Amino acid sequence: MSCIRVDSRLVKNGDVFIAVSCSNVNTHIIEALDRGARVIFTQEYYSHPNIIRVDDIRLLESKLSRFQYPKQPEIAIAITGTNGKSSVCESSTNFWRLLFKEATL
Repeated sequence: MSCIRVDSRLVKNGDVFIAVSCSNVNTHIIEALDRGARVIFTQEYYSHPNIIRVDDIRLLESKLSRFQYPKQPEIAIAITGTNGKSSVCESSTNFWRLLFKEATL
């Protein structure tokens, strides 16, 4: 597998294409096939050897992304707000380190 794509315009020979359901999904699937997609995952029904139907395309996209981006942390925390973000970040980092976990800002 070369790459996982969600944009049919970027598909290259051998890529995996994830066809998220939309009003133009058929057009995107045809384009991905024309560009050489090895496998296409979709929630739609097709009788084509390279197209695999799945029940939850977003869940599949999430699971496959770890193969393309393997060095992502197991846990990520987002801190938002107007005031106090730096203090909360520092405190959270220290808290995780006390629990013998690797932590970074």
